Amino acid sequence: MVSKLKLKIKDAIASRSNTARSIFSIFVLRGGNILIQLLIIPLSIKYVSSSSFGLWLTVSSMIAWLNIMDIGLSAGLRNKLTEAITLKDKDLAKSYVSTTYALLSFMALGGLLVCTLLIFFLDWRTILTIPKDLSYGSFEGLLCIVAISFFISFLLKPISGVAYATHKPETEYFILFISNLINILLIWGVSFVYPGEGY
Repeated sequence: MVSKLKLKIKDAIASRSNTARSIFSIFVLRGGNILIQLLIIPLSIKYVSSSSFGLWLTVSSMIAWLNIMDIGLSAGLRNKLTEAITLKDKDLAKSYVSTTYALLSFMALGGLLVCTLLIFFLDWRTILTIPKDLSYGSFEGLLCIVAISFFISFLLKPISGVAYATHKPETEYFILFISNLINILLIWGVSFVYPGEGY
């Protein structure tokens, strides 16, 4: 009886310690993400003209709207994976993850194909105001990069569902922090190799 009570107390302390560590990690990583986003803006404006930066903001806002449409697969995976983990059924958990990724891969490839066709067959000059200092070919290249990045992030979204199901929510923020850090380092590196247009 006493040993069971000691074990329960030990588990409760370990659980609280894990929770506190997760909360602290999320707080630090969110702060880091905000700081990086604040640093990316002046660095980007310094690299491209302000009109090109405005176009970049428009395109990235459109992608953010699309990013909201998750179709519920990540949330569904999180819920079903939590059930499988609770039942200690590893095979069922693996099948949920593999099925979700198979569906998302199929959707991402189909979406990328549709986007590629739209990018090269629509006249974007009638849809968006493209700055005169940006060639139409460069703009199509920009759209291709944005489409590819969107579908890569679409495929990586279920990682957050898996992280929450396994009680590791800080993983999602860590991945976001690393991707933002890579973005700012790439922009900073490219600005040295290819000097931008400035203000």
